[in-house]
Amino acid sequence: ALLRGGTRNATVLVTEPLAGWIGGHDALTAMLDVPCMAERLVRTARQRLAEFITPLPVKLSDGSQMYLRPVLPGDNPRVRQGPVHFSTETIYRRFQTAYQPSPALMAYLFEVDYVDHFVWVLTDGVDGPDGPMVADARFVRLHENPTVAEVAFMVGDDYQGRGIGTFLMDALVPAARGSGIERFAARVLSDNFPMRKILEHYGATWERDDRNMIVTEFDVPKPDQLSLSHKQYREIHLLAQQVIKAVG
Repeated sequence: ALLRGGTRNATVLVTEPLAGWIGGHDALTAMLDVPCMAERLVRTARQRLAEFITPLPVKLSDGSQMYLRPVLPGDNPRVRQGPVHFSTETIYRRFQTAYQPSPALMAYLFEVDYVDHFVWVLTDGVDGPDGPMVADARFVRLHENPTVAEVAFMVGDDYQGRGIGTFLMDALVPAARGSGIERFAARVLSDNFPMRKILEHYGATWERDDRNMIVTEFDVPKPDQLSLSHKQYREIHLLAQQVIKAVG
């Protein structure tokens, strides 16, 4: 409200001891002078704005109803406490370790800025758009080359083999193009054949990085290279533009 010059009418319920700031523009200016505070405020504001994006209903090739939307910080506990199972093998393929992700890593995965780190999530639509999160796909812009972004995705065990990985990779394309990304990069386990197959569809070729890992870099696919219909691409493009405009 301060940034927009609007009326401040939010109510905050505190459930544990809290230290904070009270005031108007002067207090906000003082906060921005605190080291790292400006970055945290901008990230938090972007996450709040992303909550107002309406999820897009999508239908998989097998007829399943799903919803596509940007990731939200609240997805962190929803995934940890939710009904969708991510097995040790699935976690290993995604993170190259069988250990459960640490709290710090989970915060990194779910509390993103939507500019340099963009994430789509897919939720089960049986009970509407607020169903459990079943998969995510993301791109993370490389600091050394801001036109290149590393891509990754993960799909819950019971939802694998249904085209979700391909759909989410397709959905990343309009978001990446709208963010100035020109090339995708990936680093995966050499025996992660499902992800390899998906990326090879877009022209990925592989080089060995070490004994178990391979890497690739390829141009962001053009719309006519995707499995999406023209209508689907346009809808996802508009959804991505809503996110980019909201957090820009």
